[in-house]
Amino acid sequence: CKDSRGDLVLILDTSGSIKDKNPENSTGNYNWELLINFSINIVESLNIGIDKTRLSVIRFSSRAEVIFHLDEYNNEREMIEVIRNLQYLSGSTNTSGALRVLREEVFNQDHGDRPDVRNVGIIITDGQSTEDTNLTIPEAIKTKDAKIRMFAVGLTDDISEEELTEIASSPTNEHLFESANISEVDTLVSRLVWSVCHDPCDDTRTEGNYIPGYGTICARYEDGASMVII
Repeated sequence: CKDSRGDLVLILDTSGSIKDKNPENSTGNYNWELLINFSINIVESLNIGIDKTRLSVIRFSSRAEVIFHLDEYNNEREMIEVIRNLQYLSGSTNTSGALRVLREEVFNQDHGDRPDVRNVGIIITDGQSTEDTNLTIPEAIKTKDAKIRMFAVGLTDDISEEELTEIASSPTNEHLFESANISEVDTLVSRLVWSVCHDPCDDTRTEGNYIPGYGTICARYEDGASMVII
């Protein structure tokens, strides 16, 4: 991402189930530390700047809150310090609330969202909402209908694959990353950042067919048949 521009938001699950699902024989709050380290590695892989990649962070458990907006920090070191010092909250998992805050509050020009660059959200969660569960999928659809490209990272082995699949943009093999663990962080970050920085439509001629809840279909004219949805 060193040569690309984008508005990117990390959506971090701080619910009680993150700690409850720590691996056996682990010390401390293993999953929370994994989530923080994962987030920092993502930031370090970006080219942060007011005219480059802007970053925001949302933290959610029983409710969602914006830790900082897209126009609040332009310095990688300051962002990392804020993320490193985030407090673990516990509570329920209000995924729908986090997606709504992402769409309505963060991706807002009053808070630094730029209309001429891509909007990307990365949610890192155990993948099982426990509050307003009936709203999770509708909010995910609304988020993708707002042309926000969504990546979903499952933090534990006990994820709801169905829910994460609905949150992630298509194709899911580029936007859904399951069962992260500490030994795979570097590899996973590399794969994720590469996907974030390489829009599937960049090397195609876009037909411009937008499908609600899914994205824009791009036809690859090289073979006359291949299609990508973002």
